[in-house]
Amino acid sequence: MSTSSANYQVNVPMEVFFEFSNVGSTATSGAITVYVYKPSVAGTFTVAAPVGWSLTNTTNTYFAYTYTGVMQPNDSGIFTGTYTRTATGTGTLQFRGVVVPGSGGETNNTNNSRTVAITLIQ
Repeated sequence: MSTSSANYQVNVPMEVFFEFSNVGSTATSGAITVYVYKPSVAGTFTVAAPVGWSLTNTTNTYFAYTYTGVMQPNDSGIFTGTYTRTATGTGTLQFRGVVVPGSGGETNNTNNSRTVAITLIQ
């Protein structure tokens, strides 16, 4: 997960991306579900899924996407997003992605999430 811009000003869109990869040694089996969490800092956040992924749920805190295909070892899916902060203030802006434990036959649940935090100074 990474941001693709160093400009975090109010009312200026920030491009972000989330990459989910099969780092295992075998292909996935069964549906894979990922959550892309919405930042809690006031703003707008949209996400576009890669080909083959479907938006299956939206809540106040996350977008849920599901992939029913097979991911071979080293395959990945990149979700792109745009976040626009709408209020000034200090604190932490967090972007978080999670693979639901057990998705796609997952057996190693120690590497299923990542959070990138950005410190806000105004």
